[in-house]
Amino acid sequence: MKKILSLPVLLGFMLMGCSTASTTILPQGNNCFSAVAISYSQSDALEEGMKKAHEICQNSGKILKVLDTKTKYTGGVDQNVKQAISAVSLATGSYVSPHDKDDYTVTIKFKCIN
Repeated sequence: MKKILSLPVLLGFMLMGCSTASTTILPQGNNCFSAVAISYSQSDALEEGMKKAHEICQNSGKILKVLDTKTKYTGGVDQNVKQAISAVSLATGSYVSPHDKDDYTVTIKFKCIN
């Protein structure tokens, strides 16, 4: 028996794979930087922050060394409630996103070394 996903569910799955992170690189001196990434998910913010940090070091011919990472949840709705809303919306075939584009802030302190 074939199962057919509704269009909203299919679009929801497709959007989950797209990054919506916004990353800012802040020079700290002595080849040290902070990457501040903001996104709807912690993993997306971390992934995009690491990607930008790697690019900075690679462009200068150096290697990325992560010194510290910090994650802060800044969303207005409790994290557990958001997970429950997402699960129910996917189970019922409708996609309702409880996430905001700036729910998580990840700060990655890093250095570019030889």
